[in-house]
Amino acid sequence: MNALFHSSLFVYALRMMLVSSVLYGYYFAFLRNRRFHSYNRWYLLVGTLLSFLLPLAHLSFHLPWLHDTASSNSLLTIIRTGKIPAEAGAGTPPSQRGQLNISGILTAGYCLVALVLLSRLIRSVHRISRSAGKYPSTRIGSIRFLRTSEKGAPFSFFSWLFWDEQIDPHQGAGHLMFLHESYHIRQRHTLDILGLELARSVCWFNPFFHFVAREIKVLHEFAADQYALSGGQQSREHLNYAELLVWQSVGSSQAPPVTHSFFYNQLKRRISMLTQTTNHRTNPVSRIIALPLLVLLTGLFTTAPAQSIDTVSAKDKALVLRQFNRNIRYPDKARNAHQEGSVSFAIRLGEGGKLLGYTPLDTPPEGKEVLKAVVVAYDGKSTPPNSMSPEEAHTILQDETRRASTRINTPSVTPGEYYLQIRFRLEHQQ
Repeated sequence: MNALFHSSLFVYALRMMLVSSVLYGYYFAFLRNRRFHSYNRWYLLVGTLLSFLLPLAHLSFHLPWLHDTASSNSLLTIIRTGKIPAEAGAGTPPSQRGQLNISGILTAGYCLVALVLLSRLIRSVHRISRSAGKYPSTRIGSIRFLRTSEKGAPFSFFSWLFWDEQIDPHQGAGHLMFLHESYHIRQRHTLDILGLELARSVCWFNPFFHFVAREIKVLHEFAADQYALSGGQQSREHLNYAELLVWQSVGSSQAPPVTHSFFYNQLKRRISMLTQTTNHRTNPVSRIIALPLLVLLTGLFTTAPAQSIDTVSAKDKALVLRQFNRNIRYPDKARNAHQEGSVSFAIRLGEGGKLLGYTPLDTPPEGKEVLKAVVVAYDGKSTPPNSMSPEEAHTILQDETRRASTRINTPSVTPGEYYLQIRFRLEHQQ
């Protein structure tokens, strides 16, 4: 479970919720129920996009269930010659299997919920497309006007305007409804809804995306209501329009969730907005404050934090060990002399994984995490060993680790100092 909490995907999800909570909190406190509907619309849309992008800064992704042993235990066995012994393929330790099981269960649960929500979204769009093919349409500019008996009409989806055949669109209340829905179509409000529905289906665990998706619909209705009444200068007309909303919404059927229905709920807020004085002056300060807020969030996530070997991710450690796996060899001279041994050393890596320094160590340093690897070679019993002192063997093994270190090439690894211990072990062939 601890490994799961430190995985990049989990950290990304937490960062995403942090950004979206700050941005939505500012909206709720300073912008909600104000009359600058277009500004609020773009603020929420851009804020949702930033919630996805800002957390990506300085975050390397890896899938915890695909890690090898090195990414969790810092122990890597490197087989170089002969056949792999049975214990080398014994599989994942029980402790790691437990971590993988938890990760797998949580991943499966996330995917299941996301698939259900995505399938519901696809079914809703398919239902609207199928309905559009059932009725004859008339072109009115960029609008495809369809007289229907669909529940919840009138409502719009992209350029389709599903119109209740019992309402006259040319006069009175019907004309106001037509103006209202035509505004949704011209402003391409359907794209907003589909984008946010997709975002909250994939990131269903983020409650703020659900709040934004609900709020963007309200803003669409505010703006469309304002447009429909833009020609009326008398307060009485606004009151008649509000009365129309209440009267028509009583007993009306629910339109598909990805459409813009004239009888969308949130009537209390829509009526309150309609009855506000039309020439009410809005304070621009609440909008200007959003700029330093965005700058602060951008700086928070794009400034690289200082990291040491004690805080780098398991992915960084696995990358370093993987490079030794590719480059290190059991020296032939030591293997022929039947010599085993271990060497400890430190390497300093810079940007782009460039090797800046190599320092042999007598023993691994205390208080520092040491990455460990085992290099296995196979020794034929019938071959007489060559003579070699332990000191000479240690020098040869140290030279091999130095050679392998110069071949380190991990551009995505975190710069810093890494401590390693590599043990050279012989296996006797039967």
